[in-house]
Amino acid sequence: DTLALGDLTLHLTDSRLTGPASTCSLSKKENELFQTFLRNPGQTLTREQLLNKVWGIDAEIENGNLDNYVHFLRRRLSAVGSSVTLRTVRGVGYCICK
Repeated sequence: DTLALGDLTLHLTDSRLTGPASTCSLSKKENELFQTFLRNPGQTLTREQLLNKVWGIDAEIENGNLDNYVHFLRRRLSAVGSSVTLRTVRGVGYCICK
């Protein structure tokens, strides 16, 4: 199974991200976050939606952790040479765009 957007492909079974320049392996949380974004392309996802989907409703997690993971995802996008971007929607959340 794969999810794709533009020049980016996420391989679900083995947590690999492929772009035009290369392929990289993802951590479990990176994979889950990319899945959430790629299943909702162009849609702004709130911080709460992302935290609930990836970490669970009852998880005791600080908001800074989500920011760190978004930073990691942006580095992954750059590493594979993708033109896909993760946009910050100030005061709301994040959006993946091609």
